Amino acid sequence: MTVGENGVDFLVENYDKIIPIEVGLGKKDKKQISKAINRYKSPYGIVISNTTSKIEKIDNIIYIPLTSFS
Repeated sequence: MTVGENGVDFLVENYDKIIPIEVGLGKKDKKQISKAINRYKSPYGIVISNTTSKIEKIDNIIYIPLTSFS
């Protein structure tokens, strides 16, 4: 897991791929998750946020509403 400035909240290993996950309140800037996707050569990244209203995939980022987990 990489936490802190320029890092993401979680890294999940799926077989031989690392999937970065960013979780937060408010609008999330895609720059942080994009850097992690490139750094770990991930096929995609996941952003979980309370400002996301539906599950959708834009380019190589999957956006998931925080309410999906409650």
